[in-house]
Amino acid sequence: MGKTISVIGPDGRAVAECAALLRARVERTAGKAGEKLEVIEGAGPQQRPDIVVAVVSSATPEDREVARAVAQAMGVVLLWPFGSDAPSSAWVDTPGWVWCEGVDEVCDWIHELGVDLEEWEVDARRADAERLDRVRIATRLSATRIAQEVLDTAEESERSAGNREDFEDLHSAFMARLRLAVLEQGALFPPLPETQVQPPARPTVVAGARASLVPVAAAGIAAGLGLGTMVGRIFGVIAGIVVGLLVALAVVGARLAMLRHEAWKTRAAKESAVLRQHWAGVVTEVVARLDIPPVAPRIRNLAMEVR
Repeated sequence: MGKTISVIGPDGRAVAECAALLRARVERTAGKAGEKLEVIEGAGPQQRPDIVVAVVSSATPEDREVARAVAQAMGVVLLWPFGSDAPSSAWVDTPGWVWCEGVDEVCDWIHELGVDLEEWEVDARRADAERLDRVRIATRLSATRIAQEVLDTAEESERSAGNREDFEDLHSAFMARLRLAVLEQGALFPPLPETQVQPPARPTVVAGARASLVPVAAAGIAAGLGLGTMVGRIFGVIAGIVVGLLVALAVVGARLAMLRHEAWKTRAAKESAVLRQHWAGVVTEVVARLDIPPVAPRIRNLAMEVR
């Protein structure tokens, strides 16, 4: 890859002599270094030089301002007191100014300055891979946290209000927050198969609770009969019947409430397990389909555009 060296300065004659000397020197050394160097007198920003050599003399305010502007635009400017006895102390107080005593030192800096495209591409590929890994890890961690928070919210709603959010609503909440988590990583949410977007089939609750109503009723009746008989012997038959019925109803009601709560817990556990399994597949699919545009393939194009 070639480099363009611009030689500027307030004295046109000194600039021409400096450019001629520098051109002759770099032509001898460019072949050995494998570089193509072009020296241009007074090349401005429109010609996009890679390196600027400023032929300086005394540090006038105007010259210092020009050198400062070039250093800010280019990052560095080589100061060469060609044909002048200007002291270097007047030019060493600004970052980006490099004082060169002679043509050899100028040539050394010209060969040193620049960008190694091969190393740049290697670093860019490494950075692309690291960024993709970071996004994938962050997405998985966020998905785990979101799944736990969604299920915890559903459980809290069931405890406080006595009802659980709809199965489909839980899946929709997870998907919405997962999309946001991916976007927060600076990546687009990838398209997914329809089976991943839709909620999974809702698990069916085993109807074992209904079968247990018979022993519950029997236990309630037995408790009512036992206590009713004792009360009937003391307070009469009617009192015994009333107490027996109340006890039986209380036992059956309490047992039914326990069975209902256990059924809710069983259903919630099964739904949570099904959702977690489905969400794990969704996250795996999302991570596998994440598409983050790499920078490395554009390195050389960017270098050409800058030039």
